Parts: sequence; C-alpha cells; structure tokens
Amino acid sequence: MKKRMVVLMASAAMMMLSGMTVSASENLDNVVDTSYGKVQGINSTDEGYENVVQFKGVPYAAPPVGDLRWKAPVDHEKWDDILVCDTNREMPMQELGFVEPSGTDFHNNTAPEMSEDCLYLNISTTEENLAGDEKKPVYVWFHGGGLTVGHTYSAEGNLDAFAENGVIAVSVEQRLGVFGYLSLPQLSEEQG
Repeated sequence: MKKRMVVLMASAAMMMLSGMTVSASENLDNVVDTSYGKVQGINSTDEGYENVVQFKGVPYAAPPVGDLRWKAPVDHEKWDDILVCDTNREMPMQELGFVEPSGTDFHNNTAPEMSEDCLYLNISTTEENLAGDEKKPVYVWFHGGGLTVGHTYSAEGNLDAFAENGVIAVSVEQRLGVFGYLSLPQLSEEQG
C-alpha cells in the first residue's frame, strides 16, 4: 500500500503540473487550469523571491475523512470557481512528542494545526514559467519524519529557491502514521 500511495501522489503531482496552463481569458494574475479547476497562486513575500509564484494547499485528492479514512486516495471533485491557493493547509495528524519543539533554532514558528484532511500540494514556480510554454524540470519533495511526523512547509523545504533557479518545485502532503500506513487484514479485505 505504501508504494502504491507514493506512486499515486507523485502521479497526481505530475498530472496537476502537466495540466497547468495560463488562463488567457481571465484578467487575474497567477491563475492556471488544473484537471480539477482553476487555481490562483500568490507572489512570494520573501526577500529575493518576489518573482516566485506560490500555490499553497492545492488539493490532489478528496479529503480522506469519514468513509474514505482507510481507503486509497480518490479523485477530488471538480470546482467551478477559481480556488485561491494562498494559505498552507493544516499538517497531517501526528504525535508531536518526538519532534524538536517549535521556537528553537530549527523551527522558528509555532506548530501548525492538524487535520485528517491533508492531501494537498504546495507548488512554487516563476511568473516567467507561467507565461511561457517551455517544459521545465520538476522537483517533487516529500518531507522527512519517518512517515510519522512532519509537514510540507517546514523550514528545510524551501521550494522558492528551486523555483528561482528554473525548477518547478512541488511538496506533497500525505497521511502519516496509522492514518496512512496502518495495515490490517480487515482493511485489506474491505479494499479488495
């Protein structure tokens, strides 16, 4: 299941990226089409990365809650309006007892809120890439943490640095711990 999930997430990231095109009919900045609908990113506010466009919290699968909690990811429903992707989503459910405390040398902020609804991508590219049609290299990053802790927008995952150097950078949020890697005969039987 772990291998299938990683392949599915990487495929979803590539599908989302390959489906991105500039929306010429809209008079809005940083709007692109995806296979689910239009998304709008924001320009980075970090010094030195003003040309970088960030798409934060782009869904790549339906929220894995309720009946979908123990199932493989399924496609997200399409949306009609432009989805503004300007905020990082909650980090996956996890036990924070083993993580270096927030506010130390490495973590300079407080721990984000947690949610089971965590199947999102963060994408960084440049305005130039959005305006052009040239293919660019894509870097897909899965955060560390032994598949039990962590989140995609932690300090070591600076996607903007990749984007500034001509690489489309994608970080993939995934279910962690028992929510993503619990294997029981009953679940296997139910899933087929």
